[in-house]
Amino acid sequence: MKVSIVTACLNSEETIAKTLSSIEIQSYQNIEVIVVDGGSVDNTLNVVRSFGNLVDVLVTESDSGIYDALNKGCNLASGDIISILHSNDFFASQIVLDEVVKSFKKMEEMAILFSSINFVTDKGDKIIREISSSGFKPWKLYFGLMPPHPGTFIRYKVYSQVGLYNTAYKISGDFDFLIRALLIEGFSYRTDPLVSVSMTVGGASTSGLRSYLTITKEFAKSLKEHGLFSNRLLIFLRVFLKVTQFKMSYFFTLK
Repeated sequence: MKVSIVTACLNSEETIAKTLSSIEIQSYQNIEVIVVDGGSVDNTLNVVRSFGNLVDVLVTESDSGIYDALNKGCNLASGDIISILHSNDFFASQIVLDEVVKSFKKMEEMAILFSSINFVTDKGDKIIREISSSGFKPWKLYFGLMPPHPGTFIRYKVYSQVGLYNTAYKISGDFDFLIRALLIEGFSYRTDPLVSVSMTVGGASTSGLRSYLTITKEFAKSLKEHGLFSNRLLIFLRVFLKVTQFKMSYFFTLK
C-alpha cells in the first residue's frame, strides 16, 4: 500500500527541511513524496533538492493559492492513500505512516482516517494546543467543527469520486471537501487517537481574528452551496471550544 505525501510550499526555506526530514525518517518506506512549489524566490528549492531522491516529484510554478497547489499534487499522486503535509508542519514521530497503513489494512472499507495533531511553537519544542479527532461525527460539520486537515489520511478513490479541493475558498477548501465526502457521498471513516502531525502556529488558518472570520464565512457558504443548514453565528461560536484546546501553560508563558 503506497502513501503519497503532498507538500505545498512557497518561500518556506526556514521550515521545509524539518517537514522533509520527518518524512525521511519514517519507518514505513512505501511512499511517494510530491512537493508543489508556488514559485519561491528564497532558498526553498535548494533545500528541497538537498534531500536528493526523497522527493519523487517537484513542481515549481505559480498557482492561485494553497488549494490549487494541493490539487496539482493530488493529480500527480499514484498512491493508495494521500497525506497532506504542509511545509511548516512535520510528522510527530517516525512510526506515523506505519500506524496509518495498519489502520487502513485492518479496515478495508474505511475511506478516511482522522488522527490527532498538536500545534507547537515555531521551534517545535513546546505544545501549545492539542486537537483530538476523537468524538468527531459528520453532523458536527454543520457547526463548523471538523477534524484537523493535516491529520487526515484519505484513500485516492475518495478524490476520484468527490473531486479535488474547491479553489474558490481561500482557507476552507478542506472543510468543503469533507462536506462532499462525508455529508453528500457518505464515505466511511474512522477516528484514531494517534498524534500524527505537529503544526507550527502562523499558518493561513491560524492567523488571528481576520482568518477566523474568513473561515466562518466560508464554512457557512460551503454548507449553503450544498443545500445544507447553516448559521454563521453558531459556526462562529466554535471559538469557545477552541479555547479549551490550548494548554494552560501556554497562556502563562505569553509575553
